[in-house]
Amino acid sequence: MTDEENIAAIKAYNAERDAMLMLDSVDAMIAFMARYSPHVTFRSREQAEATMHKTRTAIPALPIELRKASHAWLKKRHLHSLDDGELGQ
Repeated sequence: MTDEENIAAIKAYNAERDAMLMLDSVDAMIAFMARYSPHVTFRSREQAEATMHKTRTAIPALPIELRKASHAWLKKRHLHSLDDGELGQ
């Protein structure tokens, strides 16, 4: 692949990932991971849901309200967020 093709592939992956995260669907998260990281398996739907919320907090391109909601979801369950502090305590 050329550099341009690699950049295009990364942009396409990021767009697909971001669209999936906007769905608020654990099933979509599981399917996405099966497609792109088949070696990763979730032990439970709860683990997949927590991963979805952690991932949302880490991606600045997602809407801030969605990221804040995931941050609050994680905090309520005493799980850590992957943001760099901009989502609050």
